[in-house]
Amino acid sequence: MRWSVRIALALVSLGLGCGVALGIESDTTLNAELPVQTGNVRMIGVASPGSLVTFVRGGAVIGTQLADANSFFDKSFSNQPPGLATYSVYATDTSNRQTDVENFDVTVPSVFTATVNDIVLPSTFRVASSPIKRPAVQSTFGSAANGSTVTTFYSGARYSDSFARQALAASDGSWNVTAGQTLHLGDYTVNSVVQTSDNHQSPQSTSQTFQVLLSADLNNDGVINLADFSALMFSYNVPPPGFTRPADINDDNFVNLADFSVMMFYYGR
Repeated sequence: MRWSVRIALALVSLGLGCGVALGIESDTTLNAELPVQTGNVRMIGVASPGSLVTFVRGGAVIGTQLADANSFFDKSFSNQPPGLATYSVYATDTSNRQTDVENFDVTVPSVFTATVNDIVLPSTFRVASSPIKRPAVQSTFGSAANGSTVTTFYSGARYSDSFARQALAASDGSWNVTAGQTLHLGDYTVNSVVQTSDNHQSPQSTSQTFQVLLSADLNNDGVINLADFSALMFSYNVPPPGFTRPADINDDNFVNLADFSVMMFYYGR
């Protein structure tokens, strides 16, 4: 901010004791710059241990910090322009996988500090493979704040198939969870949420997708042979839910001639 100041000194007289008077007259314009008052922002939260946490304002990176062995980070930024601004945070784990970005609308005060507490960054998140062939079981993995609970949510279009599984992040932040069941044929989405031991929660992660394909390899040993044929015959014409799900090769809720025909097509391969 620029201020213009006019000073008028009108005939200032100083008696010097010797009868001589000194007169000073001035008419002067002075320009002065007054500094803008800036504020501070502090961001506190958790990410997977050893991950590189990146802080962004207005699309520009303003700093980074490594999460410590307890998953904690605490980063302060001085000289931030006052007013409303969007600050973003994400982390890159020790396997070079990146979390989703969390955004925060922060009103930065003049002089004082705005603190954003209890940030829980989402887990890095991957599916083990896509596509998979029935009855192979899908697994998901990633890294999150150590000691946190990672809940994975599966959703399949066929039969409105949806369920959740949980895993506890290890001391290094790693976690792994399997679906634990033979999945229906078709497309699935899966995402995750992190919840810390003090009940703070991350946003839901971006969904990963995978596809489940038909297979007559009922015991998932890489060969379609007599063992698979025997498993099919064990469930043949058994009404649901009595049959074993892998034997329902075409996933129509019946183990019948259609499944037998598919197996004969692939038999010996």
